[in-house]
Amino acid sequence: MSATRIYITLLLSLVVSLAQAQPETSRLIDLRGQWKFMIGDRTEWSDPLFDDQAWPPIFVPAAWEDEGYPGYNGHAWYRWSGKLADRGPEESYILDLGRVDDVDQTYVNGCLVGSSGGFPPQYQTAYHLWRWYRIPKHCLREDGRLVIAVRVYDSELSGGILEGNPAIQVQQLPKGTLMNLAGFWKFKRGDNLLWMQPALHDDDWYDNKIPLGWDDNGLRDYDGFGWYRYHFVAPQSWSGEDLALELGRIDDVDEVYLYGGLLGPYTVIRRASDVSAREWQESQPPAPIDTPQGQTESWWQRWFRW
Repeated sequence: MSATRIYITLLLSLVVSLAQAQPETSRLIDLRGQWKFMIGDRTEWSDPLFDDQAWPPIFVPAAWEDEGYPGYNGHAWYRWSGKLADRGPEESYILDLGRVDDVDQTYVNGCLVGSSGGFPPQYQTAYHLWRWYRIPKHCLREDGRLVIAVRVYDSELSGGILEGNPAIQVQQLPKGTLMNLAGFWKFKRGDNLLWMQPALHDDDWYDNKIPLGWDDNGLRDYDGFGWYRYHFVAPQSWSGEDLALELGRIDDVDEVYLYGGLLGPYTVIRRASDVSAREWQESQPPAPIDTPQGQTESWWQRWFRW
């Protein structure tokens, strides 16, 4: 059985939290304009087959207080329907919603593609965060139909999809990128080396948006150990290739495992000449790790912050 050989080249920040990076994109569909809108909160409103014809229109982006709902604080839903035409098989799409006040869960064709903040009773505002959500390929339909549903909670003052230039974007990935890992990873607080095992069941772990710091993923003021898990299937075309894993900036210390094997070791600490007062950690390429071709694989991250 053929196998994919994996190497890692990893640049880690010791003191900078995971940033909410805005990728290089080009606009494909302009989402500014009239959406459907309803105050209240019902789970079936995320269903792409739900009939929203009776819902009143609302302009996006704007505070809902300025669109006929003065003084309203609480839950509301937005819905938009359209079509994604002539998509390429390898293109990566981003939903740019702009700034939402305070909390949101966002669905595309019924798939949860992103969330920011915490809904009551574990309320946590995310009014300051820009919503950039990757749309996984499995959420796209063959006929190109798109139904976007956004659940919003506002606690005070202005609420809703407030500002920005909402759009569906085509992401321009760096040359040589084979897989985009942004999106939801499984996450659990604590530390147990058994969590590196590929066969571990993590269905009860939390969904954590990556890249984004703990504080903005509902873990405000948490310091300590945490593990991330991400599953993927290595395509046949990767067989025999030397690959690199890029995780971006991490705060503070990590270990990374691929199919149960530790990627590393991390060796040299140096001062980055172009970033004042930030220390970076470099890794040396480890020995190749052979993984069963065509099987679901996982990357894990053991992370400690002080």
